Amino acid sequence: MIVESPYQDNEYRDEFYHYHSRVFRRFSRDCCRLHFFTNHLKKGFIDDLKAPEGTPNKHTPKNLDYLGFIVIRPTESAKIGRTVLKQLKGENNADFILCGSEFSAILGKLSLKVKGVPFIQADRRVMVCAQASLWIALRSMHQKFGLPTVTPYKTSKSAMRLRGDEGQKMPSECLSIGQMVKSITILAYSTIRYRMTNKQNNSEMEEKKMQTYLKNEFVK
Repeated sequence: MIVESPYQDNEYRDEFYHYHSRVFRRFSRDCCRLHFFTNHLKKGFIDDLKAPEGTPNKHTPKNLDYLGFIVIRPTESAKIGRTVLKQLKGENNADFILCGSEFSAILGKLSLKVKGVPFIQADRRVMVCAQASLWIALRSMHQKFGLPTVTPYKTSKSAMRLRGDEGQKMPSECLSIGQMVKSITILAYSTIRYRMTNKQNNSEMEEKKMQTYLKNEFVK
């Protein structure tokens, strides 16, 4: 594991300027980022990262297996920020669908890539579970298809605008499915909503529709 500190995370910086910098308690504007590898890294690996471009890597494994990263926010609780970890196969190589996108991370002079689903911990200050779920889905769509990007703060702001409580303290309260759909629309995304019924024929038809999205690795 490699610890990158200080690290400037765009998602956290956005919520820092709009929320954390305005409260009475002082929070740092910087995070730290943890990078994970399956390789056994030698002590000289750090020297390779710091070396100028074009310098041969003497201590970097040829087949560097990157497992992803976790951003640690400098907050009192819910410290897990933007996170992407490598998708692993299920037990006995079970065949199941994983919705993910390829993300890159710059570490020194290395450009690392990992395929996974982004995650962020709801902190109950800037966002709760509903807003975190929206961010996870929309962040994946941005990464995979180049659609508009959103930050946790923008996601919560859209939810507060929807509920008419923009003047209230953050975060907004929990959202219904309908409110989540409308919030996605406010963030410049289009939505299609499917309803599951108890009737077998309708249920099977709706399941086939969802399978179309899942097999193309859309996040539901």
